[in-house]
Amino acid sequence: MKKIRKVVIVSIIIMILIPITTYIYFYIKYKYVCPQNEQKINQEFYEEIAKTPGIVVEKFSTFDCDGWADLNINNKGSASIFYSGKGKISIKGVPGYSTSFTCYNIDTDGRPTRYVADLTLQLTEESPYKRWFPFKIESLEDLAVNYDQMIDSLEKLPKNPEMVQFKDSWGDRQIVKNPNPDYRLYTKLPSGWPFLPQILTTEVACDLYTISSNAGMN
Repeated sequence: MKKIRKVVIVSIIIMILIPITTYIYFYIKYKYVCPQNEQKINQEFYEEIAKTPGIVVEKFSTFDCDGWADLNINNKGSASIFYSGKGKISIKGVPGYSTSFTCYNIDTDGRPTRYVADLTLQLTEESPYKRWFPFKIESLEDLAVNYDQMIDSLEKLPKNPEMVQFKDSWGDRQIVKNPNPDYRLYTKLPSGWPFLPQILTTEVACDLYTISSNAGMN
């Protein structure tokens, strides 16, 4: 009985501590850490823009510890990006193409069982997308130089695949009815637990495709 009581007491303490520590974590993050990060991101962005000819900034702002920019690449096209500092760029949207891919846990047959996250197009040296995007975009200069190559790679992804309804605890969404194994990315993503994001990871599968459209930024 004493062991059971101890287990119950420990469980109660943990249940109390988790929301308290989580609140403290996010309070410190958004009250102190994010403002400092955003100031640094803002400075680095405009320093890099000043050294990068051929890019016009249509909009730039910081929010939620990150930077967001709408850019026009001269004589090529436009792109919306997340800018988290030098060397930390991901493609948020390109007119006419989707650049965010939904990732799931899958069963032994390769069918989605649970939604995990949406993965943006981040083309670093260690990019999991290298098979389909054999170049890197780690700077604004890379974006200007490799923009046409990025569009060519997006153009090669399956377009407007047939979709079916999928439902789990996260809600309803659409998934590809017949996933193409040649355009499925397998990777690991952080668990989402704020204190151990790089230690606890989960295996996921992400189907790469684009919903082709001529309308605006995705």
